[in-house]
Amino acid sequence: MTLATATAADERLAPADRLALLCDPGSFAPLRSRATTRAAGVASRAGDGVLVGAGRVGGRPVFCFAEDPGFMGGSLGEAHADSIVRVLELARRAGRPVVGFVESAGARLQEGHAALAGYGRIFRATVELAAVSPQIAVVTGVSAGGGAYAPALTDFLVMTEGARMFLTGPRVVREALGETVTMAELGGPHVHARNGVCEVVADSDDQAADRARALLALLPDRIGERPPMGAPFEAAGEP
Repeated sequence: MTLATATAADERLAPADRLALLCDPGSFAPLRSRATTRAAGVASRAGDGVLVGAGRVGGRPVFCFAEDPGFMGGSLGEAHADSIVRVLELARRAGRPVVGFVESAGARLQEGHAALAGYGRIFRATVELAAVSPQIAVVTGVSAGGGAYAPALTDFLVMTEGARMFLTGPRVVREALGETVTMAELGGPHVHARNGVCEVVADSDDQAADRARALLALLPDRIGERPPMGAPFEAAGEP
């Protein structure tokens, strides 16, 4: 799959489209697709704002997930957290990498402590998996609060040019500190590239998925193993 021609003008993609770009064609298999939350009442939606599952990248098994900002801003509730934790635990048991597309408003206010506890469980599962297999986070939109903490705990962070990641937004900064900043100045990809949190900046969602695939090709399935070997490139000739 070649996506190098993607541009910043491309529209952001739906979670299923992001995972389809990441995984080999036809290899993605969803998990917990019927999970719902009672806190949303009649507005509840199957999956509770996150698509999780397993697939293959370059023929190698991986686990992956993508949050859906179209449902309650991608906010994290208890069922949403359960799905992500489940993927991280399966990856740890199988010794496989994880790629997560993060776009979240943070903890879901309607679920209170259950949502905050969900982030705690995700942080713990992420740290436990860090001793076993590589993890890549891809931030493609605005991620705040816990949605900023979680990606920073992974091994590699990819951000699109339009991504913004911060603990609290510009309005809170203005009220608390009297300082006016834009979202890009507060948590844009180039801010995090300078501070060392973000390793890769992509032009678009398409290119971000391509960069995640390229990173996986350089990484082993398990920490401490040798990465996969590819055919050598021809040496460059004399200029």
